[in-house]
Parts: sequence; structure tokens; C-alpha cells
Amino acid sequence: MPDNREIGRRLGERRRELNMTQEELGKKLSVTGTAVSRWESGTNGLSASDLPAVARALYVPATYFLDEDPSAENDPDEIVGQPLEDAIYIAESKGVPRQESIEGARRWVLFNAEEEARRRGAGK
Repeated sequence: MPDNREIGRRLGERRRELNMTQEELGKKLSVTGTAVSRWESGTNGLSASDLPAVARALYVPATYFLDEDPSAENDPDEIVGQPLEDAIYIAESKGVPRQESIEGARRWVLFNAEEEARRRGAGK
């Protein structure tokens, strides 16, 4: 399992990919930008109780921070927060097969994350 510094490096890398400041991420998580900075530097470890919220805020599964290789294929049933669960449920209720529902919902979440990153970048 990665150490605090590696988890923090991944957190900061993903945050920057989304054009999000430490303060913006902190606000989403109800913590200070300083707390985010300490996580990213590895000074303070990210607690197990904070991990799911951080993962949702950064649009990644929690395993992104914990796997030895964060680019490895994740379990198709890994859910990235309630909006993804809702999207899968709606698709399945309309007769879309489960695997197609999961893939479509993932694309929707990624699209929204990219749009948010573009919007933040354009606002600078």
C-alpha cells in the first residue's frame, strides 16, 4: 500500500488535473486549504474516514489512492459516489444492461469532471 507521501502526491496530481485549488477542494470537503496542503505533502495522513469524500470530490474511486498502480483497471462495480449510483439505477430501470449502465455512468461522471475543469480554467 502506498505511504502518506504517495497518497498525497496522487491527491495533488488529481486535484491539479481538475484545475481545482487546495482551497476549493477544502471547501468541498469542509476542511481548510491548509489541511489539503498537509495531505498532499504527506505531513498529515489522509484518514480512512476522509478517503471516500476525497475520492468523490476528485471523481475517482478510493482505490485510486490505495492501489499500488492507480492506473490499473478498477473493479467495474466500484462506485464513485451517489450521482454515479443514481445514474446506473436510472439506466437499469429503463432496461439498459448493467455493464452498459456502469460504463455510461462512468463516462457521464468523467465528462462532468472535465467540464468542471474547463470551466475553472476559463474563469482564471
